[in-house]
Amino acid sequence: MNMILQQTLCYLASGNNKYGNLGIDKSQMSQFKFKDINYDFEHIYLGNKHAIGIWKNGTMYTWGDNTYYQLGFMEYVSKPSEVKFFTYSGIKIVQADGGDKHTIALDSNGNVWTWGSNSNGQLGRTDVPIGQFTYNPAQLPSYMFGGEKVMFVAAQDLITLVRTASGKVYIFGLCTKFLCDVTSNKAITTPTLLNVSVNASRLFVGSQNIFVEDSQGFVYVRGKNDYGQLCFAPEESDTNDQSGYYQKQFKVIQKGGFEKIALGLAHSVMMSNNVAYGCGALFNAPFEQVRDAGKILDIAVSAHGFLVLEKKQVYVKGTDTSGELGLGGQNLVSDGQILKLKNYKKIISRNDFSFIYKHSGLSAGAITAIVIGSVVGVVAIVAAVVFGIYVYKKKGSNYKQIGEKEEKEMMNKPDEW
Repeated sequence: MNMILQQTLCYLASGNNKYGNLGIDKSQMSQFKFKDINYDFEHIYLGNKHAIGIWKNGTMYTWGDNTYYQLGFMEYVSKPSEVKFFTYSGIKIVQADGGDKHTIALDSNGNVWTWGSNSNGQLGRTDVPIGQFTYNPAQLPSYMFGGEKVMFVAAQDLITLVRTASGKVYIFGLCTKFLCDVTSNKAITTPTLLNVSVNASRLFVGSQNIFVEDSQGFVYVRGKNDYGQLCFAPEESDTNDQSGYYQKQFKVIQKGGFEKIALGLAHSVMMSNNVAYGCGALFNAPFEQVRDAGKILDIAVSAHGFLVLEKKQVYVKGTDTSGELGLGGQNLVSDGQILKLKNYKKIISRNDFSFIYKHSGLSAGAITAIVIGSVVGVVAIVAAVVFGIYVYKKKGSNYKQIGEKEEKEMMNKPDEW
């Protein structure tokens, strides 16, 4: 069965909206619906229950859960709201990410900013005591990262990671599933160098695993592997205890050249040369080919499913708990389904909510002009309708007689219908 998605300039949203993380006032949206035209984000990033949008000019917006001030201000908002701290400071944000209770952002100069909850040291800040939270973004000193420029930031649950220009990876927060080192369930309150033997060219982070890609395209993995989500058999993991299979030491996967890797709870999805592959719970073998349908634009994973964005459609598979796969929610299980749409280029999902979007290339001023023009157009239409009603009431009988006369003439000339 194919499901038609509604199209607009900017983005579609679907899934759990308990905290307003879809940017609307409803509790849930179980199928992808269009959003407002004036939110033209170049990038969207997701926390567990909040969302972050970045304009091309570096302006940052947030919305959703704000229990721990992870939005960067004190108010609760269900629609994208500007983080004015950065705007007023003249700071341009180029990339960001969110955890369960905190947010991290990277500015155009390679500086790292964090705010929200510091329950387990995930902010990496000394001015916020462990267990406290703050709405004020603060820059982490560059000495914490060896004085290097930071190129990439990531957050998941209660941990934070950054990658520097030389390829070093730093991690801080609550490390579970042996993500930090050979010790599980360890809190690291300041950025600590990750013990991976290669310089990272790219970094992919899930709530239970980490993938590090080197300059040759080889991928090194660590974390939970009960279902083979690390792309090798669980019994090949270096640790097996009462809680399951784990890979404590980074292990290289002899498969490289991926354009993107997305990590879920028990599965991983990657794309390369217009082909999507998968490992873990939803697949029968490591690197199982799941889509080869022409041009693949992007991939995303939810807690129990995945989405492949193609040229004119989205392929989804897995359990749709709250509508994050756009299938209606209610724990619907799909073995693979196509959703039709056009002109979207990016897709992102986290746990139980998702966005499909594109950047129009227009400036904020141009978008504003479009919105104003639309409003003016609506006003003009309303005015025309009101005037028409007035004219009809004024000359209603004449128009009725003319209409009946024309109708009789047309009935006598059937070839003109």
